[in-house]
Amino acid sequence: PREAHSGDMSVGIGITTYNRPAAFERCLDGVLANAPAGAHIFVSDDGSTEDYEEQFRTAEAGGATVFRAEHANVATSKNRLLRAMMAEGVDHLFLIEDDMAPRSPKAFRSYIKASERWGMQHSMFAHAGERNSQVGVDHAFTYHYECVGSWVYYSRDVIDYAGGFDTEFDNCWEHVVHSMIIADSG
Repeated sequence: PREAHSGDMSVGIGITTYNRPAAFERCLDGVLANAPAGAHIFVSDDGSTEDYEEQFRTAEAGGATVFRAEHANVATSKNRLLRAMMAEGVDHLFLIEDDMAPRSPKAFRSYIKASERWGMQHSMFAHAGERNSQVGVDHAFTYHYECVGSWVYYSRDVIDYAGGFDTEFDNCWEHVVHSMIIADSG
């Protein structure tokens, strides 16, 4: 496990996964290699039916806490992670879906720096896959139900205010509603 050093930020990183062990392995490797020292890492498996035993052993050996639950939806899995991070008292919370993989420590540091320097409290990065793009048009993306991958940053204050995700939604819409609640807060 990574050792904390004095002056480290209180950081929580939550990874959601469901039936994509190879994608999760890439994500986990990126998180373990690039997370700030002392970061609290959590994994929430949303009832996968595929074999993750090796990946979960690696996660736990790296200091992560792994939650395995019955299949519900991604919002339920993300809420589990938010509750765990809030219980640890972290100030900077990251939610990462298993198809995102940080490649540099800057991936975390830049969000924390923006929060501390300019007051950014929430930011979301999502990448679109083949199903979400249109080639040969002026705009880059069309909106489909099949969102592909997200990386979300929250300050503790935002989660204190907005709480968790609405579990009525199965995929991607939970972020839309959550972001609207956060934006409405000012």
